[in-house]
Amino acid sequence: MKVLSSVRSCAAASGDDVIQRIGFTIGALLLYRLGCNIPIPGIDPVAWQSLFGGLQGVANAGNFFGGNASARISLFALTIIPYITAAFFIQFVVLASRRVRARAEDSGVAGRRMIVRVTLALTLLLAAFQAIGLANAMQQVTGLVTWQGPAFIVTATIIWCAGVLALVWLAEQITARGFGNGISWLLFATAAAELPTALATSIEMVRLGVLSGRTAFLLLLVVVAIVAWVVMVELARRNFSVERIDGKGRADLNLKLNPSGIAPQLLAGWAMLVPVSLLPWVWQFVSQEQAVAIVQAMRPGSAIYYVCLALCLIVTSVIYTAFLLDPARLAERLRVLGLSLPGVAPGEPTADAFDHSVSRLSLAGALYLVLVIVGTQVFFASLGLPFAIGGFALLVVVSTVLDLRAQYASYSGGERL
Repeated sequence: MKVLSSVRSCAAASGDDVIQRIGFTIGALLLYRLGCNIPIPGIDPVAWQSLFGGLQGVANAGNFFGGNASARISLFALTIIPYITAAFFIQFVVLASRRVRARAEDSGVAGRRMIVRVTLALTLLLAAFQAIGLANAMQQVTGLVTWQGPAFIVTATIIWCAGVLALVWLAEQITARGFGNGISWLLFATAAAELPTALATSIEMVRLGVLSGRTAFLLLLVVVAIVAWVVMVELARRNFSVERIDGKGRADLNLKLNPSGIAPQLLAGWAMLVPVSLLPWVWQFVSQEQAVAIVQAMRPGSAIYYVCLALCLIVTSVIYTAFLLDPARLAERLRVLGLSLPGVAPGEPTADAFDHSVSRLSLAGALYLVLVIVGTQVFFASLGLPFAIGGFALLVVVSTVLDLRAQYASYSGGERL
């Protein structure tokens, strides 16, 4: 009886801990959404809303990640993307350089702290680059900035960089004290914030007769089909049967069909934002007509925009997967564990076998991302609707839900034990 009471007490304590973590997560997300609606000083909101409607190709690239944070030029207008980009870049360096990787691993806690400090420094550098470019570009628009000069650039840069660091801290707090991964939750809140608006817009269009009920129903079926496809691909695995070198056991090695996840879209999205930061310097060397032509060419719906986005997705997906699933490292890991592929000698032959499979996985993952992200944009743009449910939003929502499902399953299994 005492043992049973202890088990029940532990279960109750675990349940209370989960509730507290969920409550903390909800509170942190509400704080994030509040910051997305607080504009920075020095901006005429009427002039910005008018300009935002005319620069969909550039401004919406930032709003694509910001959940209207960029549309309002808020404290969190740069979102957490600079930090994610910096973290991916540092990860690339660690994976690509054996010397850096060995130093980070051999240093233990000190090595991890060094990586954290370098990541934060690079985050500030990227955020400052974007902030200065965006502030400069805004000052070029007549009537948009209420007080001109270096003071506005410095103020806006400090606020936006502080906003990025605040989001990094908030994500860390959610991971440590909340339920789930903090960065995933911030991306989830960003993506999910646009879904109610799209739903309300479609309902209003049906009510006014602009959109027929049949068309709305078909759109719903298309969205459900895309979500089902994304779930199927995200859960798909490429299985490798491995066996002990001494022949006394077998196991399975599972690799995701889309091993890069949403990382290529984040990197590609940041790459699409780089021209925004370069516009002030470009305007110094081109005429106003040429600058307008550049902005128009970057508008979603243009062929150049879709081609550039697709190329960025393919390149980042292939490169990231190649570094993430390095065949040589996989083969070495199997050798250290005393495992090998059936009928394949350890070492270089195993690495060659993995290289063939990883190359096919990276290509399949890249094409999948292009179809989901670029394909959905082309689909909604062809319908001429005033809203669009982006493939990136669907990927983020599905990935976050699947991660939470896995975490809850792990927690439930641990509690049963």
